[in-house]
Amino acid sequence: MLTLEKHRIWQRFVTNGFLKLQIPSTVHSNILAKLRSNINSQINPGNNILPLVPQLNDIITNQKLREILTLILGERYICHPHRYCHFIEPGTKEQDLHRDTYCSDYPVHHYRPRWLLVFYYPHHVTSDMGPTKVIPGSHYSPGKPDTQSEELIVEPGTLVITHYDLWHHAGANNSEHERFMV
Repeated sequence: MLTLEKHRIWQRFVTNGFLKLQIPSTVHSNILAKLRSNINSQINPGNNILPLVPQLNDIITNQKLREILTLILGERYICHPHRYCHFIEPGTKEQDLHRDTYCSDYPVHHYRPRWLLVFYYPHHVTSDMGPTKVIPGSHYSPGKPDTQSEELIVEPGTLVITHYDLWHHAGANNSEHERFMV
């Protein structure tokens, strides 16, 4: 039986296709420092980011995140090995609106979500830093929606859990600061 709070969380996710979750911690500044030292425009370790920044395990195993993932996916969910740090340096143009592609699964819309994306931001992201943009409810759209996207302005330690079929993209970074999202 779902509690009223869990029912509201589920309802927001089903309606919008994403949830924001704040994880208070002192580890975010340490993660950001390690990301800065391991990533630049020439080098991005891709799926090897976890061994380079092992503190990301504190994020992946966070109890609040695990509760939400269990609510959406069920108790026996598994964490895909894909981990990638999106590094958006100053002057980067806006990314095209897209859905991520399925890997090892048929690109079929499921009644109950089987795949999620979890975006982690170790620092504050402002509107001019190329924030991630999402189109709420677009996970129900059979094709590319012709709707205005919503900017995800976030604080350090924000996790955004999205339905895998949610249309999203990175905005243009018009600031003097790089933007990181794992």
